[in-house]
This record gives sequence, structure tokens and C-alpha cells, in this order.
Amino acid sequence: MEGWFSDYPINENGRMESSLQSSDDLVFLAAYFELYLFTLLCRLGNSLDIHPATASGTKRPDLIAKETNELGVYVEAILASEASRQEIGQTARMNQVYDILNEMDSPDFFIGLEIAGAPKTPPPARRIRDQVSEWLKSLNYDVIADLHQHETIRGLPNLEINHDGWHIVFLPIAKSQAARGKPGIRPIGTQMGSFELSKTKEAIRDAIGKKATRYGKMDRPFIIAVNVLSPVLDREDVLGALFGSEQLVFRGGTSDNHPPDWERARDGVWLGPSGPKNTRVSGVLIVKHLTPWTIAHSDVTLYHNPWAQRRYTGSMTTLSQALPENGNIIFKPGVHPREVFGLEMNWPEI
Repeated sequence: MEGWFSDYPINENGRMESSLQSSDDLVFLAAYFELYLFTLLCRLGNSLDIHPATASGTKRPDLIAKETNELGVYVEAILASEASRQEIGQTARMNQVYDILNEMDSPDFFIGLEIAGAPKTPPPARRIRDQVSEWLKSLNYDVIADLHQHETIRGLPNLEINHDGWHIVFLPIAKSQAARGKPGIRPIGTQMGSFELSKTKEAIRDAIGKKATRYGKMDRPFIIAVNVLSPVLDREDVLGALFGSEQLVFRGGTSDNHPPDWERARDGVWLGPSGPKNTRVSGVLIVKHLTPWTIAHSDVTLYHNPWAQRRYTGSMTTLSQALPENGNIIFKPGVHPREVFGLEMNWPEI
């Protein structure tokens, strides 16, 4: 990150430095993603301008990338997150408690957490830690270890704590003899929460929709780069966001044994009820869950818009692509960014 930052334009590095130092995770990740794209495009052979003027007004996209004798392409970066600002704040409040709990000295037990809900206000983290610590000290190690022999949590003592919509059940997990009393081992062992439906497709669609018409008429190709923060992402999430959700259609007037057809609903960011839309967007660069420690693993695919007013044919086409061909989308493998950055596949674990 320091190396990338040293190459960033000096007239913009004050803004970038401030954002990278932010305690707000979304502000940090947005700045990091912009720095990542800047470095990636530079190493793909582009010259870059930050926040260039467009032909249509005062709003400026993040980058313009130009290759030799090329008009260039506008590039706009955005995060796609399933979590709202409120949910991110709740997660941050919970993480403060987890951090404090992991500072606790617990020589005999790990702790398991069963969690429901989320705190609307900051929990008293140190008071919770002290309460959990005193509870663990009251437990008999041999009794808990014997209960674990039966491979069940039934009969295990537990501690319940509630705070403003957040319900936590603490369970003791007896440490092995080798780990017992050993310093420096974090006590949180397992964490279980409620199941939630994935909203990755909707997050991608909403992120692209925010940027698709922001800059009015474009005089160059326009690529929207999306860092999808969901840890689970597959092609159908992206295709559903771009072209519409898959749905089963039953045809009226057909025989009972006629199977239903799979079709796409007209709810995509590129294909709506009236047909193609957002045609000024030449393509979308989808980056999977990029953080500073996942560079070598974050897959990148350039999805081309079949109805784009201006097609993109520049250096990003050396990356993996999703190409329209005879009414289908064909996936073409390409260079992974880790190769561009000179990283091994298992970086940073080398």
C-alpha cells in the first residue's frame, strides 16, 4: 500500500491519505479500491488522470485511463455492500466487544457465542468482559471437559447477556491439556449467528445504478468498477444484477406435461421492462471481495455491455472477460491481477 501510494499523483495524495487513515471501514475500503484500480491500470500500460472533466457537466468520475493514441476510458469505482450504514455501525459495536473479550485471560476455557440481533447503542464492553471472566472462573474444568466427551452442548452451563436488541449466549469450551494455561491464545472459539438471505445481486445492481447516469452523456467508453464486499459471489449474482433475475415461467394453454421455462425478469441494470438501458456504460469490472490482504485471491472479470453506445477494447481486456456472443455470454479467462502485481497465489502467507 505504501508503494502504491508513493506513485499516486501528489496533488491528490492528501485526500487519499486522509481516507486511507479513516476509522470508517467503508471510507477506507473505497479509497483502497481506488488506489488498487489506479495501480492496476498503470501497470497495464495506461496513463491516468484523476477526476477528469467530462463533456456534460461539473461532476467528475474517478479516473480516465489512456493508452498510446487512444481516446481513453472513464473509470468509476464503487463498493457493493449488502450491509447498510446502520448495520455496519452495529457490526463495529459488536467487534469492539469481541476485541475486549479477546484480551481476557481465560486459562481453562474458550468461549462459544450464540448471537441474535444487533446492538442499537454501544454495549458496555469492559463490563461484559468482567462479567464473562468472573463466570468462567466459577466453572469446574473437569466437569465441563467431561460434558464435551459426550459431544453435546446439552447440559453445558451458559451465560446470557442482553443489550438494546442484542442477545448473546456464552458457552464454555474446555481447552485441551496442551493449550490449557498457555498465554496469548484468544478466548473466542466459535461464533454462531442467525441465517440471512444473500442480497449480493441487489447490492451489485444498486451500486451500478447509482453510477450509470451520474455523469450524463459520455464522450468516451465508461467502465464502472465494483468491489463486491460479500464473501459469497458467483456468476449468477452478477448476471442477475446486469440482465435480470432468473425466474420460472409457466406457459398458459400448453399441455400439463410441458416443463416451465427459465427466463430472466426485466429487472436488470442493463435490461429493463422497456428493453436495454444504461447504454452509456460500456462495461462493469467486477472485483470479488477486495481488501488489502486478499489481493492475490480477489478474482476480477470485465463484463461487456451488449448494448453499449461505445465499446471498450483497451488494456483491461487482458483480464478475464464476460463477452456477448450470439445472444449468450461467453466467459474468457485472462490475466489475474496478482500476476500484474507480481504476487504469488498464497500471498501474503509466504
